[in-house]
Amino acid sequence: MNRPETIATGITQPENTTALSGYAVARPCREGYKIGAFFADNANDAAALFEELTSKLPESATIFLDIPDASKNSSVQKLVEKHQMQAVFATARMYRAGKGQVGTTIPYDKWFGVTTFELG
Repeated sequence: MNRPETIATGITQPENTTALSGYAVARPCREGYKIGAFFADNANDAAALFEELTSKLPESATIFLDIPDASKNSSVQKLVEKHQMQAVFATARMYRAGKGQVGTTIPYDKWFGVTTFELG
């Protein structure tokens, strides 16, 4: 798929340059750019990915980052505070199977940006 103006970046560790330890994507939206998907093995990699990705966007662009529950990943909260990002709206993750048990454990410590709320 070719999406004009979409930018993606990834990061590997020096000891294993063939495996991603994080990646982030920025795509144009109605106003500015939305970052997501955004995953990283640790806070340092997430910070490096954010810096790399945003350095490739127009300097005056508005940047949106839909973060997961910051109470489960304090690093994502530190990242948005460092870049003086402000909350615009909030959503709730809802489960039908009871107490968030959907057959897998979500690695919140590696999740820095929600992939998407939209389809299409």
